Amino acid sequence: MTSAAATSSFPGLIRKIFVRVGVLPFFLLGALVVFTLLSPKFLTGQNLVNVMRQSVYLVLVSLGQMLVLIAAGLSNKEIAERCYLSINSVKTFIRAAYRKTGVRRRVEAVTWVHEQGLKGTSDSPHRAPPAA
Repeated sequence: MTSAAATSSFPGLIRKIFVRVGVLPFFLLGALVVFTLLSPKFLTGQNLVNVMRQSVYLVLVSLGQMLVLIAAGLSNKEIAERCYLSINSVKTFIRAAYRKTGVRRRVEAVTWVHEQGLKGTSDSPHRAPPAA
């Protein structure tokens, strides 16, 4: 393999990785590196526990977001485009949301969302459309 061929395939490889796993792991890794360089105390045990706790909250919000978008009638592809995620990331979030809520199908998820009273906010691009 020539160096020109390796160079031209590198962006393609990066793109394939982004599409496959999504952007979030790269943002988390980048944040870890930057914050470690900015503060030597970043990698302490107590701080890592706090970071993990915050990550759990973000995941729970993402699961709720997926459920609201499903209830709005969006397809997985539309959710991926709207949230700037890969389709595989959307599917992973939806499967996790189904496990957490105990639903097995999309129609059950919509019913669960309505029973819980979940709605998007008016200033959110990820909101459910207003009720007719």
